[in-house]
Amino acid sequence: MDFAAREGWEYILVDSGWSDSWMPELTAYAKEKGVGVWLWARWQTIDAQSERDRLFPLWKSWGVAGLKIDFLESDGQDRMRWYDAVFKDSARNQLMLNFHGATIPRGQERTWPQLMSTEAVKGAEGTRPKPGRQPFPAAHYTTLPFTRNLIGPMDFTPVTFTGVRPTSDAAELALSVVYESGVQHFADSVESYESRPQELKFLNQVPTVWDETHLVDGDPGDRAVLARRSGDSWYLGAITSGEARTLDEPLSFLGKGGWRIEVWKDGPDGKVVTETHEVTRDSRLSVDVPKNGGFAAKLTKTG
Repeated sequence: MDFAAREGWEYILVDSGWSDSWMPELTAYAKEKGVGVWLWARWQTIDAQSERDRLFPLWKSWGVAGLKIDFLESDGQDRMRWYDAVFKDSARNQLMLNFHGATIPRGQERTWPQLMSTEAVKGAEGTRPKPGRQPFPAAHYTTLPFTRNLIGPMDFTPVTFTGVRPTSDAAELALSVVYESGVQHFADSVESYESRPQELKFLNQVPTVWDETHLVDGDPGDRAVLARRSGDSWYLGAITSGEARTLDEPLSFLGKGGWRIEVWKDGPDGKVVTETHEVTRDSRLSVDVPKNGGFAAKLTKTG
């Protein structure tokens, strides 16, 4: 909580294991700190209308901002009708939604804008260190922008540096731009983020709401380079699968005039380093990336 308040992160998630004996005190403390609280819930807890009629107003009275509802694991008609009821009840109680262990999104966020994201992906939860854990293939990461994430918001829970993963640190950081989600759930530990000040600097700036998106370069399974605009600033995220290479990307998506680009990339020792350049829309950005590497960047207008 204190970390989120200090770094300007808008929300925290209280996952499985919370108790109604101390949750109201926690949400009150969060309010003092200017941080919103999301609450995890198993779908069976709010299966019946009577349960939602009781619990949704109660949780809202505590100051809860949204619900991460888990273990739905069905596309049956009864479950789909349940989704419709939850959309209506959460809207009435002004609670945002994030479904995990759920079916793919089907455009419901156009009708129900409180739907921020849906898991429906083999995400970073599957990288949690444990004996025998094997990383996902790197091509898994570079395929998702063209498949699962293409159809709607995807809660991959990215930027988990301590996970068992094939990606370089800069590529992991770039997932905060490459993967789109209405609520971007950075799921690593406070200690992990605090030990990476360069990466934390970028995460403290990157938005989740985008005004414009361009596919700058890509080939499913090999690489994905996306540019996203929020207000007057542009953000670049690039990830690759395979051997080290040089990414040479156009910046023609920029507006006229001068721009300053700050790039977060992998250094020779594997740690993330930054560099700054002055560019225009006629410039190209050339970045050397290691095996399964990538980069993240922010562009701000200078004139």
